[in-house]
Amino acid sequence: MLLALAATTLPGCSRDDAPPRVAAVPKPAQPQAVAAVASNDPHAALMRAIFGDDYLPAEGHAIEGGPVANVQDGELPLVLTATTSMLLPSGETALVVEGSFQRPAGDELLGDVEGAPIHLYLLRQQDGAWHVVRKHENIAEKGRHGTDVRWLALGPGKPGLAVETHWLGQGYQGTWLALYDPASDKVENLLGDSLMTMSNNEGVCEAECWSGEAKWRMDTGSGASRNAPYDDLVLDITGEETLQPANDVEGDSDEASPAQTGTAAPARKRSLASTARYAFSGGSYQLQEGANTLPSF
Repeated sequence: MLLALAATTLPGCSRDDAPPRVAAVPKPAQPQAVAAVASNDPHAALMRAIFGDDYLPAEGHAIEGGPVANVQDGELPLVLTATTSMLLPSGETALVVEGSFQRPAGDELLGDVEGAPIHLYLLRQQDGAWHVVRKHENIAEKGRHGTDVRWLALGPGKPGLAVETHWLGQGYQGTWLALYDPASDKVENLLGDSLMTMSNNEGVCEAECWSGEAKWRMDTGSGASRNAPYDDLVLDITGEETLQPANDVEGDSDEASPAQTGTAAPARKRSLASTARYAFSGGSYQLQEGANTLPSF
């Protein structure tokens, strides 16, 4: 499974106990406005360079295939909107573009449609014009219940992109984290598979119930001594899991349960409190210390 910008702070990112050494993240780039057509989109010049006539300055977004795209029956137009940008140390500007499937008028209350892509583009300004240097499309997908994106420091002088995708359904709720290095030649999730940072099953809680959350942060750790390209990722986990006795769960039996007769054994509670440290090795982050105690589903 996977996973709104303007440097939005993710709910799972801890600002307590700042790490000993964190690189300063450059301020977001300030693109020039498109003079030809009035637009309130601060990224209009970049969007025009990427999407050409498919970009609608007055609307502040592009439509895949243009405003008269030939959308097949049952499909929804894909609207592409720039959400944040970052000036990289290389002098290139990284632009995040989020997609959303446009529902027909009257269906907006149904919520977002899962699977819309998140793209990353690198551009450079030359002689007053923006030029696309690299395209990294479909690096992640937006979730139906929200996706948070923000810039962070992966290490000294290394801006990174964090994407947290939220999901809710069938009584379960979860959040997954992904990290990306926009300066890489091939932009992929540095965690390999997205890492769960929040989990609960309160909507279907019977024999086993849990609710846990991880506040995450980047930390220098042993990265410098190992000559690692990125700082460590640390998860500080809190929460609790409750296990009901097997004979206390309602079933199809006609016999009275221990809960009904007053002889039920007490529920067993287990703390999920833990700290998990992930270090970058072999092309992705690997668990180095502790344990990730968040139940997965």
